[in-house]
Amino acid sequence: MADMKINVNAFWDGGVTGNGTLKAEYLDTKIAIPTSLGGSGNGANPKEVLVASVTTCYAATLTFVLESRKLPVAEL
Repeated sequence: MADMKINVNAFWDGGVTGNGTLKAEYLDTKIAIPTSLGGSGNGANPKEVLVASVTTCYAATLTFVLESRKLPVAEL
């Protein structure tokens, strides 16, 4: 089984109106609380990060399932 250990570092500065970064092996993203919630809006908000993660997981899983059934995936 593949190693499932993932290291993610989060840094935050400046309270609600501040911003931060989210870093992993192939990820380096600015994060912030949306302006609609009183934040700076100067980065991806938590909903964007969550939806991006779920979308990536779905696309990778679908690609794996299709190819394991000998259905080549050229583009998704």
